[in-house]
This record gives sequence, structure tokens and C-alpha cells, in this order.
Amino acid sequence: MRPALLRLSRALFCLLAIAPLMAQTITEMERKAAVERLGSSRTLFFKSVEGLSEAQWNFKPAPDRWSAGECAEHIVLTEEVYLKTFTRLLDSSPSPDKKAELTDEELLRLFTDRSSKRQAPESIQPKGRWMTRAELIQNFNSLRDRVIAIAETTQAPLRNLTSTAPGGKLMDGYQWFLRFAGHCERHTAQIEEVKAHPQYPKQ
Repeated sequence: MRPALLRLSRALFCLLAIAPLMAQTITEMERKAAVERLGSSRTLFFKSVEGLSEAQWNFKPAPDRWSAGECAEHIVLTEEVYLKTFTRLLDSSPSPDKKAELTDEELLRLFTDRSSKRQAPESIQPKGRWMTRAELIQNFNSLRDRVIAIAETTQAPLRNLTSTAPGGKLMDGYQWFLRFAGHCERHTAQIEEVKAHPQYPKQ
């Protein structure tokens, strides 16, 4: 075989070899949807806690219920844990034989549904980790900026990277963006429930 043809054959072989992985790079529509959901959930969270007095921030509807401030801390703690787990997933090897067992819509419902109550693991329960509210908000903002930057730029084969969602079903790498957003939305809704309590301070 002539050298030119040999080089062409090798190039075609390489393209065929990586084609399955390239095909799993998220689409521009998926990328846009992820970035928009990550941004809108952050905005909802900020609006929910904006302007709260100390009394409103610390009001608990019941001794065993979280205050708005505790919900906010849980959101930030979870964002931190999620980002560490997601970063490790991005560094892992693709598994084309494994597929998500939840659709994107099912995954979002799982993380936004407030009808079923769950007990947060000890590691992400609020314990007054941040000295000030401003530090808490700044930390969340920094974490979410990093997640959005990944969503905007990653070329990883996210649909071929899988991990386990609550309930034991597999979710893929793209669905982590929905998980970040959905968890934030779920607990922002919890903050709004606290604010709707009849005994919630008026100021």
C-alpha cells in the first residue's frame, strides 16, 4: 500500500474508533438547556433569601424543621459534595455499555418533588458552618459558577459516564447538571414553605 493511502487508512481507523465517544458529546440544545436551568435555579434561590431579616432567616416552623438559613446552608453543602463527585466522574473512563435508567424528566422530578420527605445525610445537614450569610452566598455563587463553566465548555462524553442516583438507578453525566439545578430548586421551594408559615416573622 502506498504511504499516502496508508496514512489515510490509519486516519479513518482513528476516526471510526472515536466516533462512538464523539457521538455522546452533548448537543448544543442540551448544553443550552443545562446552562439555563443552572442559572435560573440560582436566581430563584437568591430571590428567595434576598432581604431576609435575622428573625426571618432563623425562623423554624417546628423544632424538627429547618429554617430558611438552614435550608440555604444545606443547598450550599450539597452543591460542594455534588461538585466533587461530578469532577471525579468527569475523570473516569466512559462505559458505552451502561445507560441511564432515568430519563432527564424523571431525574428532574426526583430532585424537585417536595411530596416525599427525605433525611439528608449527616455530612450535608446544616450546622452553622459559615460565620455570615454573605460568606454562604458567596460560596454558593463560586460553586455554581464552576458548574456552569463545565456545562458551557465540556466535551466529555457525558451520556457514556454513569453514576447512581437515589433509589439505586443509573444516571448519566449530563443529568448531573439537572441534579444540581433540581436539588437547589427543591430546597428553594422549602424556603418558600417556611416563609408561608402563619407564624413567620413579618420583619
